[in-house]
Amino acid sequence: MEKIENLKRTIKNNLIKYRKAAGLTQVQLAQKLGYSDKSVSKWEREEGVPDIYILKEIADLYGVTVNDLISEEEGKISSLTKVIIKKLSSRNKLIIALLSAGVVWAIATTLYVILDIANPKGLDWLGNIYIYAIPITCVVLLVFNCIWGKRFKKIFNFILISALIWTFTLSLYISFSIENFSELFIIPVPLQILTILAFMFGKNKNVEVKK
Repeated sequence: MEKIENLKRTIKNNLIKYRKAAGLTQVQLAQKLGYSDKSVSKWEREEGVPDIYILKEIADLYGVTVNDLISEEEGKISSLTKVIIKKLSSRNKLIIALLSAGVVWAIATTLYVILDIANPKGLDWLGNIYIYAIPITCVVLLVFNCIWGKRFKKIFNFILISALIWTFTLSLYISFSIENFSELFIIPVPLQILTILAFMFGKNKNVEVKK
């Protein structure tokens, strides 16, 4: 009986540690597992233990082994460290991507200020620099999302590609003063439709694979 209680305590402690290391609340963990938060709370209060199937799902979610969840061995420390490093790595990747996008706007602002100082009377097109910065930002974020994106990679790619199509068209529109040039906005329509179809095809493909 004592061994069972010790096992429950060990599992409880490990569940709490790994959940917190992954930055999840009980509710978020429950949603990922398809269980109620009451069940998760019950496990972490030492009032019960997950069955072996759920333990395997939890271990896979945290990137550890079932043994890490049920044992008090020192090996679990390294596994816990891996979880923390993985989370920090994801944050760092996001920060790097956002900083890179910020560099684009920093350059745009620098150009704006320099040109404005160099031409005290002002330039009519000077404000367009920020509009040009939008599609460039989309390209930068798209590259990073293709390299590092995981969970929401496809939806973010869809959003970024759509934004790129329309903002690039807008950039061309403001760059030329041609009569009836507004018809240029007809071109992105089929491109947007193709983007939507490609996104829908990708989702359907994932569903088939899961089946």
